[in-house]
Amino acid sequence: MDAQKNQKKRPALGIEPRVMTQMRDLGVVAFFGPDGTCHTEAKLAAAWNLPLISHKCAGARSSKREAGAGLGITFARTLPPAFKVSKSVMALLKAFKWDKFAIIAGDALSAAAQQTDAIKELARQNGMTVTAEHHFPDYIPLNISNMERIVDQTYDRTRVYVFLGEHIALADFVKVLQRRGLLQTGDYAVVAVDDEIYDPSAAAIVHADHLGQNSSGDVMAFRAVLKLTPSFPTNPYYA
Repeated sequence: MDAQKNQKKRPALGIEPRVMTQMRDLGVVAFFGPDGTCHTEAKLAAAWNLPLISHKCAGARSSKREAGAGLGITFARTLPPAFKVSKSVMALLKAFKWDKFAIIAGDALSAAAQQTDAIKELARQNGMTVTAEHHFPDYIPLNISNMERIVDQTYDRTRVYVFLGEHIALADFVKVLQRRGLLQTGDYAVVAVDDEIYDPSAAAIVHADHLGQNSSGDVMAFRAVLKLTPSFPTNPYYA
């Protein structure tokens, strides 16, 4: 039975364990989903010795604070946890010798929180400096003033931004940098993380509808953006 369908109807946080308990009592032998956070759900399934298979669970992680606890032997996922991208971010920064950067991240309850912690830890281990760290709540274009405030407070202290957030927020952040004239000389760069899988056979721009609302100059500003995204399977035997 698909736990994800029940998640979409949830009136409040914490309903998944109750729904899973009801399913178990009905004789369910395996769970698929949910798609958002499943740290608690994975441990619950492990306690019942029932498998839980997730496509993408940002909240399913095992941190150093939980060393030895893990998520249980009955949990499996098809994509790695959100914080794993931190190694790719660090490899990119080191390749360009960018040893000082600012982190702009989304909501503390999102995958961005895990990614921020992991990147800061790797930066410390590699002798790199995080010059600033700013977070923004659930973003909508009406809140572009939040991005303007962040740029005002950071542009004179960094030349490299690591952006951890949804694409609409990224588009507006880059728009603010562009309209301040910061991207015209090539002195600034944005390293962004996108959790949507890139399919090379589809050349369409991700979320082009939002970019289309902006001027051509705003679109061209993305020349300063390096985006890290999961790769689409290319092995013909992948299944």
